[in-house]
Amino acid sequence: MRSIVSIFAFIASFVIGTFAASLFFTQSWQEVPAIGEQPIVRYRLSPHDRLIGAAELRGTWSGTWDHDSSDCTITFDRVDGNRFSGTLTERGTVVLFEGTFDPTTRILRFNETRVIELGPTMTSWYLGKNVGTLSADGHYISGTGVDKNGEYPWHVANY
Repeated sequence: MRSIVSIFAFIASFVIGTFAASLFFTQSWQEVPAIGEQPIVRYRLSPHDRLIGAAELRGTWSGTWDHDSSDCTITFDRVDGNRFSGTLTERGTVVLFEGTFDPTTRILRFNETRVIELGPTMTSWYLGKNVGTLSADGHYISGTGVDKNGEYPWHVANY
């Protein structure tokens, strides 16, 4: 009889303990968004800001790129509505990219799609995914990217 009571107590404790643990475990488990999901800076338009469309991105922007903050240029060649494409050039490497621009939040998202030319000092290039925010005056874009080597910052300007 004593062993039956012990087994019953063990099973009851196990069931109650498992249930209690599941309450805490499910609350501690949260999905973390990927780097491409959230920009570093969020911008909200005020009533005094003018709406900037993707067409105003067209042109060449200069700044720094990658894990070592190398000089770069980003050229937005083609714009169709809020979609755009162009080329990124860093240390002689030329990479194609495609993306979208949200004029309400001023957030750009773009993916590097193909290496056209590998620069003379480069041994490889890993295609990245990027997100950035256009400044209120429309002259600066700051963002982050992620590739096989991890996360990197970038900043460009167009005057």
